[in-house]
Order: sequence, then C-alpha cells, then structure tokens
Amino acid sequence: ADKGQNPGDLLTEEEYLELLEWMLRNNFKTIKRENFGEYIDTVYGDGNRSIMVKQAKQKLPSGVSVWSYEFELGK
Repeated sequence: ADKGQNPGDLLTEEEYLELLEWMLRNNFKTIKRENFGEYIDTVYGDGNRSIMVKQAKQKLPSGVSVWSYEFELGK
C-alpha cells in the first residue's frame, strides 16, 4: 500500500502539504493552538467539521530532531 493510505502509515511531505492545501481550500480556520514545547496541538474547523493536527518533535537514532505530524478527524 502507498504511504498515508492505512492507519499508522507515515505521510510524505507532499501528502502533508496536500492535506494542508485541502484544508485551506475548504475554509478551515485555526480554532485553538496549544504549544507544549516538544509538541503542538492545533485544532482547525470549518464550522461543521474539525481536524486536530498534532506536531511532535522526534529524535532520530542519528540524534537529529525532526517534527512529526498526526491528523485526527473530528477532534
């Protein structure tokens, strides 16, 4: 299966940007943002639906830190 097609699969950067672009085209606005340092929760809504985007700083085995993103529908 392609990445992003099954629960638990990682999104490519292109898929992540496509999701954000879709949210903008469909009038999703930021409702709430909480910054906890190592992770950030942002809730977007269009008046009927909501999507929570969770960003978390992950440390790779090489020691490099990267951001990971999780989308939760209806949160």
